[in-house]
Order: sequence, then structure tokens, then C-alpha cells
Amino acid sequence: MKVRVEIRPDRLDKNGLAPIRFVVSSHGQRKYVPTDLKIYEAFWDKDNGRPVYLSEKNLRKDYPGFDVKKALRESEIIDLNAKIARIRKQIDEVIEANQGETIEAIIERIDQSVNPKKGKGQPEKYVFDYI
Repeated sequence: MKVRVEIRPDRLDKNGLAPIRFVVSSHGQRKYVPTDLKIYEAFWDKDNGRPVYLSEKNLRKDYPGFDVKKALRESEIIDLNAKIARIRKQIDEVIEANQGETIEAIIERIDQSVNPKKGKGQPEKYVFDYI
């Protein structure tokens, strides 16, 4: 199985951020694993599939229309790369532990690991009765 990371520039949010997702492929089948991570397209290295830091000078030169006030700091890029690496490690561990399973079964386990859902009926906020 091969795993790579990509962004969805066709799905920008209202702030212009693109969602980051993982693509798991095996024997010609591709499955997508969404994350809650997002990034500006300008800071994404398509060739290496990871966020990269751009100085304001390079940002102005390479992306003249980009608002430099929205520029990501180098520490934010490092943090985002660390989060991606943690998710990648989770995915690799699930794949290793479930070899021999179908890609659909592995993707389901990966999705549960990467995007844990809250249990049904678990309240997020409590409402107290006042007398």
C-alpha cells in the first residue's frame, strides 16, 4: 500500500484554506482519508506533499495576490508538518497491523484512528435546571 498527502484546492473554506487529506492506494484502488488540517495553497509543496515555509519576500514574488498578513510563520509550518507526520505514523501502524485485510476494511480502521468520532448520545454541553 502506498500513502501520500495532498490538499483539496477545489474545496477552499471561506478563509481560503484548503483541506489536507491522505490518499491510500493499493492494486489500482484509491481511498481518501480526510483530516481536520487545512493550509493555504501557497504554502503547499505539491512535489513533496508537505507544507513549506515561504518568507514574505518569496510570498510576494511567487504569489503576488496573496495577502502577506495571512502568511504562516515558520513555527506554524513546523507544527503542521509534525501533525501530518503523527497522522502518517497512525496510518502506517494500522496498515501494518491489518495486512491481509481488504483496502476498504483498512481504510475504515484508518478513518477510525485518524478521525475518532464522539460516541452517540455523548453530550457536548450540559444544561442545568435552575429552580
